Amino acid sequence: MNPRKHKPEPLNFTTKALAHFKHMVSMQGKENKVKLGVKKMGCNGYSYF
Repeated sequence: MNPRKHKPEPLNFTTKALAHFKHMVSMQGKENKVKLGVKKMGCNGYSYF
């Protein structure tokens, strides 16, 4: 079995999303962790979480 090769792509955030992200990280304290994901949702396609 060959593992799939993955070429990471950079993430692009809107100014508003980046401000919200920075605010949420600042409220977490010293141990900041981020989890991003994609899941299939309804008939629209995918949802990011």
